[in-house]
Amino acid sequence: MGKIRRCVYLLGVIILILCIFLEAIEAGWSAQCWRKHNSGSIQTPDGEFKRPIGILCTYRCMLWFPPVFPYCEFIFDLRLSRHFTSFPDCYEIRCNETFSFIGP
Repeated sequence: MGKIRRCVYLLGVIILILCIFLEAIEAGWSAQCWRKHNSGSIQTPDGEFKRPIGILCTYRCMLWFPPVFPYCEFIFDLRLSRHFTSFPDCYEIRCNETFSFIGP
C-alpha cells in the first residue's frame, strides 16, 4: 500500500512540474506590450534617420520575477502604431504565479 501511494504522489509531482514547464514555454512568449518613445531620431537599417512613435515588445513572465523582454522593435508608422497603443504599458507589467501580468 505504501509503494502505490508513493508512486501516485511521485506521478502527481511530475505532472505538476510538466504543467508548469509547458505553461512557461507556450503561454509566455505571446504577450506583447507597448512603450512610448519620447527621445529623438534613430538610424534605421536603411541608413535613414527617423523618429519612432513607440516600441513594441514581447515579454515573458515566470512567477514573480521581473518580466523578460526578448524581442522589441521600433514602430515608425503612426497608422500602424494605433493598433498597439491599447496594449499594456511595458513599464507597468508585474508578473504573478499564473504567468501573466498585473496592471497598474
